[in-house]
Amino acid sequence: MNVIQRTLSAVMRPLPMLSATAMLGSCSHVPDEAAVPALPVRTVQLSMAMDLRYGGHVYDMNSVYEDDYGHAFLLDTLRFLASGAQAMADDDVLLADYSTVSMIMDGGEGNREHLLGELTAASLHEIAFILGVAPDANHADPALAQPPLNDMSMHSGSMDEGYSFLHVAGRVDSNSDGIIDGSDQRFSHRCIGDLLLCPAMTAVHTDLPEGGVLTVQVPVDMEVLLADIDLLNTPSTTGSGPVNWDWMQRLMGAIEEEH
Repeated sequence: MNVIQRTLSAVMRPLPMLSATAMLGSCSHVPDEAAVPALPVRTVQLSMAMDLRYGGHVYDMNSVYEDDYGHAFLLDTLRFLASGAQAMADDDVLLADYSTVSMIMDGGEGNREHLLGELTAASLHEIAFILGVAPDANHADPALAQPPLNDMSMHSGSMDEGYSFLHVAGRVDSNSDGIIDGSDQRFSHRCIGDLLLCPAMTAVHTDLPEGGVLTVQVPVDMEVLLADIDLLNTPSTTGSGPVNWDWMQRLMGAIEEEH
């Protein structure tokens, strides 16, 4: 007898006789737990807004902070480009694509809402997007672009180079007098170049509300963004060099940090 025959023989051995009581017991019906009702499908106008944080606290653009090297600084500019947003359900199921929408997230504008468009679903798991803009938009003529890509303050001035994906600027207490004013050293970092495109994601985990409006807060942890950067002794940069690369990587981490 081969292995398959022995296996079949073991499986097909005669079953022992069951008493009528046992048979009746085995047929008793156990009611299923109450089924969870399906969530209602709703349609909302979906927007994104930036939520500036510093660790567990709100970040104030008008307040003085210290970098990791003990230098007091005051930011006056924090702006970055975001585009290509996608609304995702669980298991990476695409709910809606907003590939034509670009946004300039500006720390000076507080929680300004940026409209993505309509979303019809029961719940929203996350929003995935790009930090920067895709190459075709990055090298197009900004004079012909739709807002906000016609904002020349975020453009390098060269179609070959394209837009600043991130601009961080301010002053650092260079004379160590404890006061940030016009006499202090200015710093400015502009991250420019297709090589700096970064994916980003913000978790949402919410059911779509009644009322037709949902604004997703995109947390940006400034403690992460400003980590390990010596604002006094790091020269201002423009382009896609190592310092700019590090800025974009920190921005990606500042957004995806668990909050």
